[in-house]
Amino acid sequence: MDNKFRSTAFGGFNRQDVMDYLERSVKEHNQTLEQVNAQLTEARSEADQLREQLAQVREEVRQAKEELERTAADQLNELRTQNEQLRRQADEAQADAAAYAAIKERTASIELEAHRRAQTIVDEAQAQAEQVRRELGQWLERVERDYFDLRAQVGTTATQASSELERVRQGLDNITLCMNNQHSALERLMQTAKNDPSATKE
Repeated sequence: MDNKFRSTAFGGFNRQDVMDYLERSVKEHNQTLEQVNAQLTEARSEADQLREQLAQVREEVRQAKEELERTAADQLNELRTQNEQLRRQADEAQADAAAYAAIKERTASIELEAHRRAQTIVDEAQAQAEQVRRELGQWLERVERDYFDLRAQVGTTATQASSELERVRQGLDNITLCMNNQHSALERLMQTAKNDPSATKE
């Protein structure tokens, strides 16, 4: 700001020029303070948006978890149903084996064939049941890994959002403190000029 004060007849500056300068300074400071307040309001709005986004992410994670649990439950029920069917087939196979064993006295060849058929069916049923159990274990391991990965991603997102909000808050606090100090200094200078005209002389 270009400060040109007129000199008085007895030395020093013209008091009205000094008062006008101080008033302009206060006015400019108030305008700057309004701009800072507007920026603060905008920053707070952005912080609110970040909080809303964080809440949305948490809701999406909750829904994903529920969907994952529902899917896991459905697949587990389906596997249990299949396993039950396999057990029934094994029981039927064992019943067949018992029936063939009951007629072993009729002929040795029929007994041997019945035993071979029953054993084959039992072996296949056991192999299928073992495969189902193995696939179920692998699937549960994948579900658990996916769940922990999802939790880790949510934790990272929440930490980053909290850090960004804290940085914005500290910056705004520093700006507000600085502008308040400048405002107080200008107010004191203007009050001194009003109370003691000689304070504006060189």
